[in-house]
Amino acid sequence: MMSNEPGNNNLVPPDGGSDQGKQRMLPFWLFVVFTLFIILDLAVLAYWLLPGKESKQPVPQEEIQEEAPALSKQEPPPAMDIALTEARIGAEERLGLWLRLQARAEAENVALWGTETYAHITALVAQGDTAFAEKDYAGARESYEQAEGRLQALLATKAELFSTAMDQGRTALQEQDSESAVQSFESALILEPGNVAALHGLQRARSLDEVILLHRQGQQLEKKGRLGEARLILLEAAELDHEFMPVIEDLARVETGLSKRKFQEVMSGFFAALDRGDFRGARGFLQRASTIRPSEPVLADAGKQLKAAEVAARLSNLEKKFNGLTAAEQWQKALLVCEQALQISPQAGFAVKGLVGIRQRIALDKALQSILARPQRLQEDGPLAEAGQTLALARLIADPGPKLTAQIASLDQLLVNAASEVDVILRSDDATDVVVYRVGRLGSFLQKQLKLRPGTYTIVGTRPGFRDVRHTVSIGAGQSFSLFISCEEPI
Repeated sequence: MMSNEPGNNNLVPPDGGSDQGKQRMLPFWLFVVFTLFIILDLAVLAYWLLPGKESKQPVPQEEIQEEAPALSKQEPPPAMDIALTEARIGAEERLGLWLRLQARAEAENVALWGTETYAHITALVAQGDTAFAEKDYAGARESYEQAEGRLQALLATKAELFSTAMDQGRTALQEQDSESAVQSFESALILEPGNVAALHGLQRARSLDEVILLHRQGQQLEKKGRLGEARLILLEAAELDHEFMPVIEDLARVETGLSKRKFQEVMSGFFAALDRGDFRGARGFLQRASTIRPSEPVLADAGKQLKAAEVAARLSNLEKKFNGLTAAEQWQKALLVCEQALQISPQAGFAVKGLVGIRQRIALDKALQSILARPQRLQEDGPLAEAGQTLALARLIADPGPKLTAQIASLDQLLVNAASEVDVILRSDDATDVVVYRVGRLGSFLQKQLKLRPGTYTIVGTRPGFRDVRHTVSIGAGQSFSLFISCEEPI
């Protein structure tokens, strides 16, 4: 019986059946000679038996008389010869069918994969040839029929044999049995030469031992922590066979280990940069880490830390700037810094605490500058009282600073001067009506003595029929002052 294993190594080469072929050629040539003989006999018989033969070709009377007795002596062939001829023709027809089927099977390399079964079939044909040679046409026909049926059955198993060989090859690859895998895929290629899947399997089988060796080397390097070298070895193995799952799985694990190691190195750089306040460098490290392992949860926490550190640094810088501005008593600029800080963080302590005080200092500074810029207003009681209150508020500042100290001193002196009185002597012609603004109408006189606060005064003289006169005078503290006023230009 034939072995259905495609990996059977007892395959017969294409020229292995040459002796059997010679045996089959003998009845073939006998069949040709016999056929020619039969055709020649039938032609002669037809020639003499066709009707009208005598009319087509005149024959001398003496020949007719001579041949007539001969024809009258011929007898019909025996029934036994006719049956034998029919049996022979039947055997030859069956032999022709066998030869066509055999040609198809030989084209499909049946001799290579049919092995013992095909050998038994050809032996059966040889028996038929022997029977034919011995004129046992019935036996020959039976042998040919059996051989044809068995060969058809064998050809029908080809697809199943191919599938079995492929399955055995794949199993051998999984079991890392390169020898069995090579045999199985070679058997599959005998059944279907040029099959892409079988060729691919054979290529994998032939490189299997090298892949296994590289895989083991990669595993050893991985155990020693030499992940970079392990990755290169495993990549080489994967290039030979990208379907070998142990290599693919180990390569994935090694690359994961490498990415984790690289990720940790980059994150260490991130925290170092963060500690020294290099926020630009820290952000660069964080971006690199996110490209290495984008799904790591620590990235989100690191991003929050970086943002918080950047905010803290900006607030710290603003606080330093704020302190410098307050020390320089640049209150308006200090207010802007507080507002910037509060935009960054509404909980910025220095800004929340200093905002109210800054606004008070700005208001005080404006009030002091207004009083000092227009000291003449202190000649009036209302502005003088307000100036006194402003001075009192200024003196409540615990750490006034140089500018405020100077403002306090200046205002204090103004108030002292404004509170003192200066002797002023006015002389006239006793015909001019004199008015001192913010003091009152003095009327006409020859001389009048007044006590006025230091400041600027406007003195106007009027007289009917004469042009008015106007004098604006500044009276300083501790000074004596006199003025003659008279309308002398007629209109």
